[in-house]
Amino acid sequence: MLTGYAVTATAARAGTEGAGPALLLTAVAVGHSPSQAALLLSAFTLSAALAGPSVGVALDRATHPRRVVAAALLGLAGCLALLAWTLSGAPYAVIIVIALAAGIGEPALTGGWSALLATMVPAGSMARAFAVDAATYNVGAIVGPALVAGSLVLGPRVPLVVVITLALLAVVALPLVPLRPGDPDRPRASARAGVRALVGTPSLRAVTVVSTVGFAGQAALLVAAPALSRQLTDSLRAAGWLYVAFAAGGLLSSAVLTRHPLRRPQRAVTIGTVIVAVGLAGVALAGTLTAALLAAAVTGCGDGPMITGMFTVRAREAPAAARSTVFTAGASVRTLAYALACAGLALLLGLGPRTVLALGVALQGVALAAGALSRGHRRRAAGVAEPSQDGDRATG
Repeated sequence: MLTGYAVTATAARAGTEGAGPALLLTAVAVGHSPSQAALLLSAFTLSAALAGPSVGVALDRATHPRRVVAAALLGLAGCLALLAWTLSGAPYAVIIVIALAAGIGEPALTGGWSALLATMVPAGSMARAFAVDAATYNVGAIVGPALVAGSLVLGPRVPLVVVITLALLAVVALPLVPLRPGDPDRPRASARAGVRALVGTPSLRAVTVVSTVGFAGQAALLVAAPALSRQLTDSLRAAGWLYVAFAAGGLLSSAVLTRHPLRRPQRAVTIGTVIVAVGLAGVALAGTLTAALLAAAVTGCGDGPMITGMFTVRAREAPAAARSTVFTAGASVRTLAYALACAGLALLLGLGPRTVLALGVALQGVALAAGALSRGHRRRAAGVAEPSQDGDRATG
C-alpha cells in the first residue's frame, strides 16, 4: 500500500515543487521581467494558501476522494498548459488570473493527500507512514526543481511541460492508492469546524504554531542562498546545490524514521526545530562551500522529524470528519507564512546573506518560545500538565 502511495505522492509533489520554478523560468524566458515572473509565483502561492480550508472540506465531504485528487492534478496540468500557451501573448492580467486558478488545487496534493493517508493505515503504523510521506516531499523537492531547471535548455516552455507531465503521471498512478470511499452518513465537514479544531485543540495548536513559524524561518535559506553562493564561489551555481543539500538531509532523516518510527511526535517537532536552527546557524557561519553544504544538509535533517511529527499529531488529534480540513488549513497557514517570510527577508537581503540566515535562526527561537507559551497556556487552563495521546506533554 505504501509503495503505491509513495509513487503517486512523489510524482504529485515533484510537480507542485517544480511548478513555482517553472513559472519563474518560463515567464522570464518568454520576455517577462523578473518582477512580473515573481508576481506570477506569488499569485500561484497565494491562491494555494487561501484555498486550503475549502479544498479540505471538499475532501472531507467527498464520497469518492480519488476524484477530488484527480481533479486537482488535472486542474494543475490544464492551467499550466494554458499558461504555456498564453504567457507570451495574452494580457498580463489574464495570465495572473490563470496563475491564481493553477494554485487552487495544490492543497489537495500536499496537506490533503497526507490527510487521506491517515485513512489508509492502522493507528500503529501511522508514524512510519508519515515518515514515508515526509520522504515524498523531500524527493519531490529534489526531483521537481532539478528537472524543471535542466529542461530549460530544450525550450522556454519545456519547464511547464515537465510539471504537466509529472501531474499526469500522478493521475495515471492514482489507481495504485487504496483510497477508501467516504461514508455518506458521516457528519458534514465545514471549514469552520476544521479551523476550530486546529486552533482549539492544544496539541494541534502547538505543533501548528511551532511548525509555521519555523517554516517561515527556513525561507532564509532560500532567500540567502544565491548571495551566499556568490560570496563563497563568485558564482550563483552553488545556490542550487545548497537547496539540494537541504532536501537530501530531509530525505535522509525521513528514511531513518521509516525504520525507527517516532514514539513522541510532539517532542520530535521541537527537536526538529532545534536541529533546523543549528543547521541555519552553520550555514551563516560557513567559510567554505563544503561547510555550507554540510550545514544545509543538517538543516534538512531537522525538517524530517518536524514534518513527520506534525503530520502524526494532526492525524491522531484531528476529528475524523474534519481531518482533511485540519491538514489543508494547517498547510495553508504554513504556505502563507513562508511566502510572507520570503518577501520580508528578500527586502532585508541588502544587509547580507549571513544576516538573513541569522534572522532565520531567530525565527526558530521564536517558534520554540511560542511552543513553550502554548504549553504554559494548556497547563494554566487544565491546572496540571496533561499527557497527550503519544505520551508527550504539550510541547511544540
